[in-house]
Amino acid sequence: MRSFAECGQNAFVFESVDRPGEYSVGGSACHDRFCVPCSRDRSRVIAQNVLEQIDSRQGRFITLTLKSTSEPLRVLLARLTHSFTKLRRTRLWRNKVVGGVAFIEVTWASGSQSWHPHFHCLVEGRYLPRRELSSLWFSITGDSYITDIRFARDNRHVTHYITKYATKCLDHSVLDEPEHLQEAILALKGKRLCLTFGTWRGVCLTKRIEDGTWIQLGSLAHFLTQASAGDLQAGSILDALEIRYVISERGPPSPTVTDVSGSRQVQCMLNYNAEFRTPWDVN
Repeated sequence: MRSFAECGQNAFVFESVDRPGEYSVGGSACHDRFCVPCSRDRSRVIAQNVLEQIDSRQGRFITLTLKSTSEPLRVLLARLTHSFTKLRRTRLWRNKVVGGVAFIEVTWASGSQSWHPHFHCLVEGRYLPRRELSSLWFSITGDSYITDIRFARDNRHVTHYITKYATKCLDHSVLDEPEHLQEAILALKGKRLCLTFGTWRGVCLTKRIEDGTWIQLGSLAHFLTQASAGDLQAGSILDALEIRYVISERGPPSPTVTDVSGSRQVQCMLNYNAEFRTPWDVN
């Protein structure tokens, strides 16, 4: 809980060893699956790895849903996963789908007051008739027939789709209701939200793109203080990062400092457009 609450509060300036004079800002990250900034960062990595995997081959988006019922979310998730496993073993699926990746999304249907978990998939393979897929899905689940198949137009379309569903497993219908959120967190504990199958099985979707070696120069708060006091070197680094600062006419500033769980956090306003980097990326 502390790691989640303090995610990103500590910011540091890094310089590239391979490209001297190139800087980036990084911070502490909790890497929790329900942390929105960490999820966005993770989704960009997943999208890049998916693009490398599918390359120029034909891809399709498939959505598989379960009928909303009054069953607990934990039970529905187990049934959804089991049904998807059975689908992948059928002759129709094996003949049409080579491999792919699937993401779990959970929503709450306020009208029926029930859970609505479903799979969003990007698959590589041949044309798969939606009517045949829906009929097969109904025979497997016993009560659910709603499916969707869409053509992946280009890499930009794939990136948008993957980033959207890799970022969030819960939408606002769950996040805005504490009772629903609590049940979802417990039901999703230890459960894989992203899985690969077929020829894609074993593909690492969280592999970071190598970007050389980076060294930490100091805290961002330190550079802001030094630049505001007129330090030209600190100012040039912040200029390279496109971070605004104000030079004090009365000497070094006295920034507002707040103690947070034993750490010191400088409160400042930033206009930041550089790439975000975490210590884990650097290591």
